[in-house]
Amino acid sequence: MFFALIGPGTGPLGAAPRTPWITWIHWITWIHWIAWIHWIDCHPVSYNFRRGDLRLLKAKIPFAGSSVSGVLGVPARTSNGTGVLLAHGAGTDMREELLSAIHRGLAERGYLTLKFNFPYSEMGRKSPDAQPRLEECYRRAYSFFLDHPKYSPQRLFVGGKSMGGRIASHLVATGLPAAGLIFLGYPLHPAGKPEKLRTEHLRNIPRPMLFLSGAKDRLCTIPLLKEALERVPAPTRLHVLPDGDHSFHVPKAFGRSDEEIQEELTEVITNWIEEQPR
Repeated sequence: MFFALIGPGTGPLGAAPRTPWITWIHWITWIHWIAWIHWIDCHPVSYNFRRGDLRLLKAKIPFAGSSVSGVLGVPARTSNGTGVLLAHGAGTDMREELLSAIHRGLAERGYLTLKFNFPYSEMGRKSPDAQPRLEECYRRAYSFFLDHPKYSPQRLFVGGKSMGGRIASHLVATGLPAAGLIFLGYPLHPAGKPEKLRTEHLRNIPRPMLFLSGAKDRLCTIPLLKEALERVPAPTRLHVLPDGDHSFHVPKAFGRSDEEIQEELTEVITNWIEEQPR
């Protein structure tokens, strides 16, 4: 039937007859176009494109005589100039599924967003750079965002997934201005080593903090996190995903898709941002 529709001497879907070579060019063009649209949808960080009220724009952030890649999420209508800067976790890069979903979802809700690569992930390595280098890269992304000639936020929330959020917290603890911090799976301690807590600097953070954690995160024992947050003077909020792991996946038996969870987390972040003083 397919060949009957597009074979020699017929137009597609019953259109007027065409010469064979015109017919095949027509269909090959359509196939290439559909494949291109599908590729763009699955690889949004590779090209500038528009999806509804959202634009994702490639960015090159200067760093150490070179640059790292970033992606700006630009909504058609911004929410009072609010921006969110997000960094990825260890062992991955800015294309990580959860980070990308949050980055895109917040932009769809009216916030300027920027995600970026750390130097090691930009070069395709798995092992993270030393903390001072990670912090300096985060500072450069922060400055790039605030100094952007067209898409500069008036107030900026910082954070990221796991290690990315931890790096942001060290910077804010030592004076980097921010409206608040967003932690997607804060790495409270190494896996299996709950005695090695990464909490001391949190007491020096003067801004509101939102922690989103999975109840079964091996890098964040929830009772220990709650205990640590009780000693933090700044306002904090904890949102726990039942049965979620460090990547916010839940067992299939619970009937929740990654997309549903990503939507929940994005909504929690949005509501929290809107509650913060301007």
